[in-house]
Amino acid sequence: MAEPAAMKRGVIEAPVLNTVTTNLEGQCELYTMEGGRLIRHTLKSMPARKVCAYCKFTGERFANGNIKQTFYHCETCNVPLCRFQSRECFLVYHKLKFQGTS
Repeated sequence: MAEPAAMKRGVIEAPVLNTVTTNLEGQCELYTMEGGRLIRHTLKSMPARKVCAYCKFTGERFANGNIKQTFYHCETCNVPLCRFQSRECFLVYHKLKFQGTS
């Protein structure tokens, strides 16, 4: 697992759980606890659009009825999710997935 961005700067900061932050590369990242381990989730771009897993789960669609698609995915979970700046799918998906597993 790569070091948190705060450690790369020489400042040791404890990552905040279930809060989306931006690392030095400008990528959204989120830390969760799974089985007592700290897991880093990073939102990365993909070459092609895919249906957002959270939008599909909630039935979220555009006004014209099309399913919402995204060019981003969680690198750790390998799940397509909307970019945090446009919708909160990245954060809400992980909160639902990891609730009660800390």
